[in-house]
Amino acid sequence: MWCLSKKFVGLFSVLILLSMLFLLFVGFCVAADVKPAVPSFTLKEISQPYDVPPTTTTIVDPFTGEETTITYPGYTVGNKTIYIVIKNQLFTPYKNANGEMVYLYYECLYRGHYYEGEGGWSILYLEFYEQSDLEYTFISFRGLPSSGKVDVKVKGVNRNTYFYASFADV
Repeated sequence: MWCLSKKFVGLFSVLILLSMLFLLFVGFCVAADVKPAVPSFTLKEISQPYDVPPTTTTIVDPFTGEETTITYPGYTVGNKTIYIVIKNQLFTPYKNANGEMVYLYYECLYRGHYYEGEGGWSILYLEFYEQSDLEYTFISFRGLPSSGKVDVKVKGVNRNTYFYASFADV
């Protein structure tokens, strides 16, 4: 029969306790990494149309000297911009375990509403947008077709972690 000494049992118990405390501490440090919430956003269309006046051009035929006057009619430019308006969350930039500053960024994706399948998402201008110091972050969304529907998805990006938001139709 095995007989364990009190010294061995005591050392083994202390070792187990220290191991548990170490794991608890490491787990707490990893869990202390601040994770952003799912971004809340809306889409706002701003229309700033402007008129281009008619223009008149006179052309002189170099062989006959005859003048021809051409008048181009004026027109209106729609100048529609959609803004992604993201409600900022409480987030204070901090240094991670490597001493690097961690900021909150947003990534905006879009695709045609009638796209079939899971893919088809394009990144808006291939960039991330840092959360502003204001209550909201405004991101202009140009180059959309003048009619139709688009799905938009906004991700909060903290280091390499993504948090998806829901869809919105334009």
